[in-house]
Amino acid sequence: EDIVQRYSINGGSQVTVIRPFKGGVYAALVEMQQGEYPAAGELAINRNRQEQIYLLDGSLTVKFGERTFILNAGETMLLTPNTPYHLSGSCRTLVIVEDQANGRTEIVPN
Repeated sequence: EDIVQRYSINGGSQVTVIRPFKGGVYAALVEMQQGEYPAAGELAINRNRQEQIYLLDGSLTVKFGERTFILNAGETMLLTPNTPYHLSGSCRTLVIVEDQANGRTEIVPN
């Protein structure tokens, strides 16, 4: 049975999560309008979780570790566990999340 959850994150971003898969894998449609995640001055770190981001449209700036990437429609990026990241931009993305045991995202100061 599909489980759909909708909620908002920073900057008016809307997230729709669909959990139809087994084994800790789920999909999220994230729509950002001049949004950022996490908030300015913070970084997110995935613990026992990886996320594959597929940019459907718009542009997304990804600070991943010490590097910064700009993704455009049709591009993809893998956010591996234990590397700090920050996302900002105006875009729609499909994110495939694979949680392992106790998968979670921590927010820490930048």
